[in-house]
Amino acid sequence: MKKALVIIGVVLIIFSTISIVNVTQGQSGAGLYGMLTFYLIMLVISGTLIYFGIRKPKEIRETQKAETKTNEKLKNLKDLYIQGILTKEEYETKSKTLNENTAKSNLKSTPEYKKLKSLYEDGILTKDEFENKTENLEINTGQPKESQSRAYTIGEKLIVAFYIVIFVVLVIVLVNGWW
Repeated sequence: MKKALVIIGVVLIIFSTISIVNVTQGQSGAGLYGMLTFYLIMLVISGTLIYFGIRKPKEIRETQKAETKTNEKLKNLKDLYIQGILTKEEYETKSKTLNENTAKSNLKSTPEYKKLKSLYEDGILTKDEFENKTENLEINTGQPKESQSRAYTIGEKLIVAFYIVIFVVLVIVLVNGWW
């Protein structure tokens, strides 16, 4: 779906550029301004499509921020170790603790964990069941988030359908020379 948004956005830019070049040759006044307005609108629509096509889901962005913070902290620990402020044992212990805490934090931000937590808080899962399911979740979430599928909301699907309809109508208008 995301690739379709990018492709439609790029095709709209190409069609819009071709049509403005062809139609505006020798034009001036209101006709020219109308075409420039049309071109500007098409660029905004295309830019929006491309933006949403390449934008990463919120969960991935948050995980990347957390990884960046963890990498900075690990670098600081290493710097302190190199400067002799931390011993090798302290450095290894603190690095291990930091990595474990980051993994737990990333796990707690997953939708699956939140669902399990909600079931536990509602009394549907016992503490043992919750802990066992969480352990299974830790094992199963070792794969990168990008490879996990993401369900699209009805709103997102409607927006894509709306842009596809606009795209088809504009192609028909441009091909038939109705503009």
